[in-house]
Amino acid sequence: MHGSDILWRVRQIPLCLPQWNLISEIPGNCLHNLLLSEEIIHRNNELLLISTHLRSLNVQEFFYSILFLLLVAGYLARTHLLFVSRVYSELQTEFKKVKYLMIPSYMIELRKLLDRYPTSELNSFWLKNLFLVAMEQLITKNVVYIWRKTLTKVHIILHPPLYSNSHYITSRRMNYSSLFARNLLIKNQNERSQQLKAEHREVTDLNKERVESWSEQKT
Repeated sequence: MHGSDILWRVRQIPLCLPQWNLISEIPGNCLHNLLLSEEIIHRNNELLLISTHLRSLNVQEFFYSILFLLLVAGYLARTHLLFVSRVYSELQTEFKKVKYLMIPSYMIELRKLLDRYPTSELNSFWLKNLFLVAMEQLITKNVVYIWRKTLTKVHIILHPPLYSNSHYITSRRMNYSSLFARNLLIKNQNERSQQLKAEHREVTDLNKERVESWSEQKT
């Protein structure tokens, strides 16, 4: 009985070998599947990290682009505001210059004046006279200034500052030629000042007469 059991078991060994092979293959398959799953998980993690990194880069680029656009828009707005403010100030100054001409009464008077005196007569008479009067006043002022400056220099040369406060002592110490030159300069200065005053009075009287005649003709 014992020998027959052994023989039966020996005979069953070939039949059990495929089953043992299948059982031995199970851990290998599990290990292979486990490695594959780990590799897939690792790849997925890498892809996830890459995608998050790309997303972060895209977000940073988008943020920097928005910041750059805001800076450009601010610069353009600032330049346009400066240009508008400059133009507004220039227009305001020009408007202040011409706002008096926009008054209806002034416009009516200007039209009456242009109708009464055409452009040719106005240019030939009024503008010419006004230009001459202005030139006469300018030349008179320049001559007076130059003459006074020259006399001041000559007076300083003839009368040093040390002797300016003692006129009596200076006149006693000066020789005859210096006294003669000084008296001549003072006389010329007085005559010139009186002549300039008379010319200035004549110019002002002439201007007053012209203004009065113009106002009478206008009325």
